[in-house]
Amino acid sequence: MAALAVMMLAGCKKDKPTLNLSDSDVTGTWKKDGTSEYWCYRSDHTGCKYNTDEGFSEDFPSYDYEWSVSGDQLRHVTYEQGVPITRTYTVTEISSTSMEREEEVATYTLTKI
Repeated sequence: MAALAVMMLAGCKKDKPTLNLSDSDVTGTWKKDGTSEYWCYRSDHTGCKYNTDEGFSEDFPSYDYEWSVSGDQLRHVTYEQGVPITRTYTVTEISSTSMEREEEVATYTLTKI
């Protein structure tokens, strides 16, 4: 019985506390590790995504978006033919130099440049 209780406790992992993001945590340009993909977050809540391997830059991005934060959620809103499309990412860790962001298919680390 005691062995079962120890096994159950060993299998539990502590949940990380939910982040409470602020605009200043996110503002800046971030590079997705292992890629040439960049995400910029401007202080006016506009942003852009670009990939330098594809000939894009911050001045000539792949696409633009509006962004906002709430708790641990980072939201991007793009517009396709005037219709808003919202993507929501969960930020699991953030520091002044690194952000870990969960997307639909994977978790990625971005480094602030």
